[in-house]
Amino acid sequence: MDSKFMHAKIKDVSGKKIKCSSPGCIKPKDGTMLILMEKMEILNRWSEYVEDLFRDDRCEKPKIKNNIEGPTILKEEVEAAIKKMKMKNGKATGPDNIPVEIIKALDNLGIDLTTKLLNAIYDSGTIPEDLCKFVFILLPKTPGATECELHRTISLMSHFKKILLRVLMHRTRKSLRPEISPKQFGFMPDKGTRNAIFTLSMLMERCIKMQKDLHLCFIDYSKAFDKVRHVELFRILEKLDIDGKDLIVIRNIFWDQTASVRISDFKPIKRGVKQGCVMSPDLFNLYNEIILRNLDDISGLKINRENLNNLRYADDTVIIAESGKQLQKLLDTVVLESERMGLSLNVKKTECMVISKKSSNPKCNLVSKGEKNQTSYKIQISRLPDNIRWQMHK
Repeated sequence: MDSKFMHAKIKDVSGKKIKCSSPGCIKPKDGTMLILMEKMEILNRWSEYVEDLFRDDRCEKPKIKNNIEGPTILKEEVEAAIKKMKMKNGKATGPDNIPVEIIKALDNLGIDLTTKLLNAIYDSGTIPEDLCKFVFILLPKTPGATECELHRTISLMSHFKKILLRVLMHRTRKSLRPEISPKQFGFMPDKGTRNAIFTLSMLMERCIKMQKDLHLCFIDYSKAFDKVRHVELFRILEKLDIDGKDLIVIRNIFWDQTASVRISDFKPIKRGVKQGCVMSPDLFNLYNEIILRNLDDISGLKINRENLNNLRYADDTVIIAESGKQLQKLLDTVVLESERMGLSLNVKKTECMVISKKSSNPKCNLVSKGEKNQTSYKIQISRLPDNIRWQMHK
């Protein structure tokens, strides 16, 4: 069953449309009660926020050690990419202002020319300036949000660039997908949140039935996609069986990219995988996989002689243990390896849950080294009674 089709039909029948609007004003960087109302002040604040968010001490373009080769982009690949994009009329354009209707209207001659242009980019590795630019639109996470941090930065890019990225995505997936653990339910074929929730629910039910203690920590990363370090990402990609030409094009897209917030100046983007890019889910899953592989040797729950200590949906992660001590060890490892790779945990949204007969409340601390000083935070713990009646919805 196509889950996207099913949810679309449910949405149509229910008529529910959730809109999350922004008040059109924003708070300054210093966090004071002052609210910026003037258009230019708001644009300057957003420009400042984007520059700070994507700033990183990134080195020069790394040399590609793989063989500089790769198969020619075929017309069939371009046609498949355009078909998969499922573009709707009226979609926002990127900085090149080429509407989606033009891409959809391409005949055989147009597709031949597009294929020729893509091969020129692919063979030379040179990305045209317009394809390196994108524009951020800012979507509030909650209604009435007035803080920059409470907005998602979604990128609008050239539709022509989307064709190139989709071709690269299909070529690299054969190397990326086998690296991803089956514990990852996000952006993987035939998986979704329902599978992850069902797995965790069954795990909790069985632990209650078998009278086993269960300790969980629900981890929330702060701007995870936006903090991926490009240098670390390419160290990972180079170890995979990916053609050199593919790596060169991907590298140049990342190192040459600039972005603006509507009419503000274009700023260099030195870290992060863009929300709105078709390759970002695969690249982030790979990046996150390298972090969480460090948990493989730490005990969690034994299920059919297999060690289960985490479940994930993209950047949303729950770590699993039989005791508070094991859970603390898992959490310490996640924090250490995440910060080494440039990611940080959101202390306010990271919480623990315990199912146990023991009356004592276990302690769980998040120890972060941060940029300068080491800081320890107490994690909020919720307890469920071991005699809770558990009933799965059918």
